[in-house]
Amino acid sequence: MQDSLIALALAIACTLVVYKFHLEIVQLAASLMAIFWVGLSFIYSPFPVEILVAIAFIITVNKKVSR
Repeated sequence: MQDSLIALALAIACTLVVYKFHLEIVQLAASLMAIFWVGLSFIYSPFPVEILVAIAFIITVNKKVSR
């Protein structure tokens, strides 16, 4: 459980870097790292946490698409 939270925290930190910096290479690298850490959090997390992360992802994507 603790491993999944660490990986999820690192993914959130990488996502914040994507929104803070405007250099394309930094955004690309941070996006790839965020995807990697989210993948690891899914491997190490229990099932209810995976459902919560998936729901949050769907809500976030729907907000961005509607803009």
